[in-house]
Amino acid sequence: MTNASYRGKPLILTLSLILSLTLSLSTEKVFAQAGSYYDAINPNSAAFISDLKNRVRVPYTKVSYDNFDETYIANFAAINNGNGTKSVICVYSGYEYIYSGVFTWGVMSREHTFCHSWMPSFSSTSGDEYADQHHLFPTHQNNANAVRSNHPLGKVTTVTSQFLDGKLGTNALGQLVYEPRDKQKGDAARALLYMMLRYDGIDGVAWNLNWLNNTRLPALNEAPQAFETLLNWHRQDPPDKHEVERGNYIQSVQQNRNPFTDRPEYVSYINFNNFSKLSPVYDPEPSNYPVSLVATSTSTSITVNWTDASGTQVPSGYLVQIFSKDDYFLPIDGEIYSDDTTLSDGKGLFNVTHTGGANGITFERLASGTAYYVTVYSYNGGGALRNYKINGVFPRVSKATGASTNTVVNFIGTTATVKEDTGSVTLRLGIINPSPTAATSVQVILISGDSSDINNYTAQTVIFPSGSAGDQFVTVDVTNDTLLEGDEAFVFKLQNISGGTNAVIGQNPEFSLIIRDDDLTTVQFTASSALANEGDGQLSLVLMIDNPNSIIPTTATVALVSGSPADLGGFTSQTVTFPAGSSQNQSVVITITDDNEQEPTEFFEFSIEDVSGGNSAQAGPLSLFTLTLVDNEAIAINLLDNFNRSSSNTLGGTPTSPVSLNWSETETVAGSAIAIDSSRLKISSGVSGKDFAYVNLSTLTGYNTVLNNANGLMMWAVNMKHTRPNPSGFDAGNYGIAFVLAKSTSSIDGGTGYAVVHGNSGSVDPIRLAKFNNGFASNGSMTNVIAGGAYGSGYHSIKVIFDPSNSSWALYADSSSAAFPYEDPRNTATLLGTAVDNTYTGTSLPYFGCLWNHNVTSSEFAVFDDIYISDPGWMLPVELVSFVAENIDGNVKLRWVTATEVNNRGFEIIKLKVISEKLIQSGGENSGEGKIIGFVSGAGSSGNISSYSFTDENVAPGEYRYRLKQVDNDGSFSFSNEVSVTVSSPGNFMLEQNYPNPFGGGNSVTSFRFYLPVSGNVKFAVYDVLGREIANLLSGKTDAGVHTVNYNAAKIHSGVYFYKITVTGDAGQVLFSSTRKMIVIK
Repeated sequence: MTNASYRGKPLILTLSLILSLTLSLSTEKVFAQAGSYYDAINPNSAAFISDLKNRVRVPYTKVSYDNFDETYIANFAAINNGNGTKSVICVYSGYEYIYSGVFTWGVMSREHTFCHSWMPSFSSTSGDEYADQHHLFPTHQNNANAVRSNHPLGKVTTVTSQFLDGKLGTNALGQLVYEPRDKQKGDAARALLYMMLRYDGIDGVAWNLNWLNNTRLPALNEAPQAFETLLNWHRQDPPDKHEVERGNYIQSVQQNRNPFTDRPEYVSYINFNNFSKLSPVYDPEPSNYPVSLVATSTSTSITVNWTDASGTQVPSGYLVQIFSKDDYFLPIDGEIYSDDTTLSDGKGLFNVTHTGGANGITFERLASGTAYYVTVYSYNGGGALRNYKINGVFPRVSKATGASTNTVVNFIGTTATVKEDTGSVTLRLGIINPSPTAATSVQVILISGDSSDINNYTAQTVIFPSGSAGDQFVTVDVTNDTLLEGDEAFVFKLQNISGGTNAVIGQNPEFSLIIRDDDLTTVQFTASSALANEGDGQLSLVLMIDNPNSIIPTTATVALVSGSPADLGGFTSQTVTFPAGSSQNQSVVITITDDNEQEPTEFFEFSIEDVSGGNSAQAGPLSLFTLTLVDNEAIAINLLDNFNRSSSNTLGGTPTSPVSLNWSETETVAGSAIAIDSSRLKISSGVSGKDFAYVNLSTLTGYNTVLNNANGLMMWAVNMKHTRPNPSGFDAGNYGIAFVLAKSTSSIDGGTGYAVVHGNSGSVDPIRLAKFNNGFASNGSMTNVIAGGAYGSGYHSIKVIFDPSNSSWALYADSSSAAFPYEDPRNTATLLGTAVDNTYTGTSLPYFGCLWNHNVTSSEFAVFDDIYISDPGWMLPVELVSFVAENIDGNVKLRWVTATEVNNRGFEIIKLKVISEKLIQSGGENSGEGKIIGFVSGAGSSGNISSYSFTDENVAPGEYRYRLKQVDNDGSFSFSNEVSVTVSSPGNFMLEQNYPNPFGGGNSVTSFRFYLPVSGNVKFAVYDVLGREIANLLSGKTDAGVHTVNYNAAKIHSGVYFYKITVTGDAGQVLFSSTRKMIVIK
């Protein structure tokens, strides 16, 4: 094998010699997963997550970390090169380490995908998690492992350092992240998710993303590990044959498997932030696979025939994969894999409709003398509802095309993208079946692009000597000018081949080169959106710059384009200046107005405008920023007391609506120990004992004092502090603080119930959710339900959630030495643990309050503030705070916010069209029932604020009403109020640039958008550079409005193309015509 440090250079286009071979037909069936390992797992069960945790934990055999080389490297990772050497590949970069004899560490090392420093058990190396092979991989020590370090994984947009295909740099938010090579991204994501599932909750320790992102990574000064990145990588790089076989090997030594490799759809059933259950909806899974696969071939084609699947649930179609190596991947439910008919890269995808009888497919234009492997999966449904059958035994067949004696010349690899200052690009050509007696010549011709930008290159003849299989090269010089011309595309083509043995040009006749202009200055936001509370005070909008000019500064204006300035301190616009030569970010500080008025959630949009200076500076892709502002008065419906009233030795009544509850006080010093001080409840006393302030919640209409009888999640939240640094608890003469959630009596030293307490007799002082008997008589009265962390006399934000459906508890806590971490403690994010306990949840526990145990002191005290309780007697399954609709260029954007959710599967989007102020009763969106146009998954059960959006695209002019149908996991539902929006006709004709552009490779679909102020006859077509029409995308009468047309370019070659729209009136007159250029890369 060739060292990857040479073959990985991005500017070398390789065409290698393919040897002729003949393989006999070989039909096989392969297990996608190991036997019956998951037979007892049902993702639709309420116990799915706990069942899956138990499945991967038992059986389990720890393999020593020190034996990773003797097991995994020796028996799976090492590749025998057949010449006395072996190779091990760095999974992050693609580096190939070649060795002989026994493998030793040094150049390579063992990488913990879930970093050792991330683990709650750090710095111990004795636990199962340290040696778990499902997340251990070989990597280059100095250039990959050490570079990744503690950093989260993410998409690098600005590279700091790069080793082959592994990158370190900042993402679009300016956060430092590490990006592995593409083929490891899905593997890495699934390894991280496995580790969280495998170890979460063991010994009461959280391994979820809330804990990781809110506790561990901030302590390491690292950015959060974005789940959205992991989810995208999981979907973009689904499990392949190598990853499945890796799991097979690890199971042979470690006894367990990674379920997200074997059953990739399981990821969609888990909220990895807190390990709550999600409930995605898919169509029924097909019962069976097709049978009797048979393959036949010619020298350039393979035909696969089969008999369609039968059974209780027949499939609607089949996903057919073809590879030129022994490979496959497992499709993921809810994902659509578009046809990929370009087989020159060694793989293809095809969707075949189920017919109920004989069926099949023919693959054309294949390489001669090459073995291909075909896999067929049954599926049912379309769009997000698609359900693939991947379990059990799926059918595969292998077949080789016939040998050919023709000489063939090709490009291998079809694209490259370089910066303008790269110098030169080397195009590499190779030959198949060279003639022993006759040389082969071929021309490499520039067919598209401005030759003056590549040193006036037009054509070059390449000669392969007779009998030589050696590669030939063409060097293209890139002109590095100072012109501000944008990115440019060039297409090279093989033509005029002669000589050899009936020489022909192969499947890769074209190569596309994109040269990125490195001269333009761009300014954009570092993020596209933010969610804030009205009481947050200020928000910074951060702008970044690329390619600043060393002499000319760059200016840009941030303008408020949607929303009321009065809610943002009167903000309308602000101009920022990037100094000449400076790449430092600039910020615009927005002051949020806290108006003390109840109002719906508001949305604000900011735009970057009037960019000038620099190198012909312009706005970058992230030029629009959306702020969602949640009203702190509107969401405070569950506030019990915030003590925002005059200082007093009497607490008085709570502000709870619709009735006020009276605080009762049991004090060590009557009339002074418990007081309101500086808008907080403060307990201080010079007499040893316990002080207790409490309310009787049985007087609160609808409140369930029997916790098991609540009709939804119950939540309690508080900010609390006491000054004792090492509290010893609740024995006489000690110090301890308690937030009493539910108690059977008002007696301090009597009764049963639950409380969050800080203070115990041990050396470590965790925050604990405890159940108690005999009240707070002593430390011995309390038994831990959940305990976590080690806390001193800091400021603590606390949140507790109880689920009456399964008697499960969750305890959250965040702490700070300077101030309460959250003004609203319902936002407390760090999960200390979960547990099931129903010891007292079936009895009436009406008393709620705040307690402090203390010795004789004149300086120590305790403080409580911002007390919240949920009232399941009043709560709807989903508490909808706001729901608004906005027309944005013919697209209606719906946005809504929830404060709490209970068992929420999600929201159906319903659309109704209004004509003459009446709903037309004719079905569809014009009917009284309305039309369901989409579905947005909910958060399940959550006590946190959740923000949602949905865009109804290309809406014809008119008046519309939208509403939400909120659907529970059990199928019950409720409707929101309707919101109205008017979509007007565009003011002018316009044709936008297609997006994405350039496009191709892994994404062969692009979108065209155009605006019609009036209706007209539209012809929309795509043309090649010779003016030949290659696709007619739209032809006919089209209404006024904003329209989008999609185009799949899978069947055309790389190059420059043009798209044109012509709009004519009823009399044939031309109303509008426009042509634009697009670039296809393959």
